[in-house]
Amino acid sequence: MFQTEMLAAYLAAVLLVIISPGPDNILAISRGSSQGPLAGSLSSIGAGLSIMVHTVAAALGLALLLQASPVAFWAVKVVGAA
Repeated sequence: MFQTEMLAAYLAAVLLVIISPGPDNILAISRGSSQGPLAGSLSSIGAGLSIMVHTVAAALGLALLLQASPVAFWAVKVVGAA
């Protein structure tokens, strides 16, 4: 079991990471401010969909395959660029 001091420090660090904006949040805010609410909403939706695709790929083991095979990594890059 965690000591109380260690748990408090961990929870403070987790809270800091959660509340700090990432690049996707900054993109959505900047696009929303400069180009309107629709652009900001579309940026948020795009970021959410990309996170979903990455999570599903990681859950299916694609990350391990890409790490083990340079050819598979190259193929995914080409498909992504297309």
